[in-house]
Amino acid sequence: MAERLTTILGALVDAAVRDTEVVVTTYYNPIGSCVLGQRNPAAPRIADVGLEGGSIPGVLTLTAGLNDVIREVAAGTGAQVAELYGELGPGQYIGGEDCLHPNAAGHVRIAELLYATLAH
Repeated sequence: MAERLTTILGALVDAAVRDTEVVVTTYYNPIGSCVLGQRNPAAPRIADVGLEGGSIPGVLTLTAGLNDVIREVAAGTGAQVAELYGELGPGQYIGGEDCLHPNAAGHVRIAELLYATLAH
């Protein structure tokens, strides 16, 4: 993933015109707000480790998660990172069977975080 993301972000940064910023986001973890989290109470923590690294003894250990890779590649290519991990609450996801998508309030929060990243 790091290799492909480096290629993509590098090309975008190289192609960006003056005063154009390239922003990539980290992933949020919606699993606790949907049926998967209810069916398997360990699922949200497993997803957290996959995104941020860490350990669940006897289950999973990662020194770096997906979001760590995103941050590292962004730093190496000159892209900015909008941090979404941990920024959406349970009321900001569609929930139920939909384990991926924010609702209207979640999209507002994502827009706020993207704006804040671009504004500084």
